[in-house]
Order: sequence, then structure tokens, then C-alpha cells
Amino acid sequence: MGNRAIGKWALWAMLPLTLTMAAGCAIFGVAAHALPPPTIQAAYKGLQNQTAAIMVWADPGIRMDFNNIQVDIARSLQKKMTYDEKTLDVDELKGLTWPVDPVRIVRYQHDYPQVNSAPVTTVAPKFGVSRLVYVEIQTLQARSDVSVDLFRGTLVGSLKVVEIKDGQAKVAYEENNIRAIFPPKSPEEGVPNADDYRIYLGVVDQFTTELAKRFIPHPAED
Repeated sequence: MGNRAIGKWALWAMLPLTLTMAAGCAIFGVAAHALPPPTIQAAYKGLQNQTAAIMVWADPGIRMDFNNIQVDIARSLQKKMTYDEKTLDVDELKGLTWPVDPVRIVRYQHDYPQVNSAPVTTVAPKFGVSRLVYVEIQTLQARSDVSVDLFRGTLVGSLKVVEIKDGQAKVAYEENNIRAIFPPKSPEEGVPNADDYRIYLGVVDQFTTELAKRFIPHPAED
């Protein structure tokens, strides 16, 4: 058999190997795309076996337009941070309890308005817990900035976690400019065919989900 025949045979002999390698690359490529997104760890991990409460501050102008905002945010966030073996089995929340109802804290804020201007570290020990989750609301609106006839929920706030021990309190975690939009990824000009209450509920839910992510491992977003 001449060299030319040998060369042709060699090419055919290598073809299955080449196809196998190509298929392998394709399979690995599909597998890579099918991998789950990476997990982002909790930013604050000091809630295990603690007692906690949630305090929400909002400007009087915001409370005038959305008079239940403090209780709604506190209850929504507390629900998303309550350990459950079936629905929320995460180590970061094991042993965490919520002995103080959010309504009691809001009533305390109304009865003693001076606490709203006091440093949170002086207020935190008053609730008899070892952790206070403190939320400040800077912006809340249900309508678009472009037109009052279009709807787009926007909520911007900040978060602090206060650790309390032996009557002394310190801020252990702090983050500003936490933002939520509803409907998610909606255009800046807003959307029609909605109503203020539905948009309000949606943006509160989005915002408390963003807050809860600071305490719970969660998949990275696309």
C-alpha cells in the first residue's frame, strides 16, 4: 500500500476520534450551561440561636401615604427569616426566635416619638432581644416619575443589625441603598393597567426579599 493510501486510511481512522472529541466538547459545553448559578453566602451570619426583633423607620410623609408601611415590612421580613424545616431549612437561621410582635414595636415608636431620632444603639436594648434588625425607608412610591397615570413601585432603604449583650449594643452590620423595583425590570416610564395597592404590596415583597438575602444563602442572579 502506497504512502498516499496510508495517509488516507489514517485520516479515516482518526475521524471517529475527532468526532468523539467534538461531541465531548459539546457535552461539556451543555453541562457547563446546565450548572446551577453560584451561591452567594449570607452577608451577616450572627442570627443562630438568637432572639430578634425588627424595627422600621419611615419618614412621616411616607407614613402619611402608606400608613401601614412599618408593620407590613417588619412582618414580611420576619416571615422570610423564620426557620422552618420544610420550607427554610438553613443553618444561618436555626434557633432564631422572634419574641416581639412588630405591632408592639411600631406602637412603641408612636408612643415615644423621640426614639425615632435617637441612635439605634440606645434604643435596641429596650426590646429585650439579642439582635435588632433596623430598617430605614428613604423612598417609597407606587407611581412612575414620568407620568402619574403609569405605575412603577420604587423602594429604597438601609439596613442595620444591632447586637445586644449585657445591656450594651453595637452595630454589627450595615448596608445602604438597598433598592427594589416592582414590577421587576419594568421600564422607567412605568406600566399601565395597575393600581397603587397592588404595586405597593409588590414592591414591599421585593424589598423584604432583598433584605432577607443578606441573612440567607441564595443563588446569584443572572
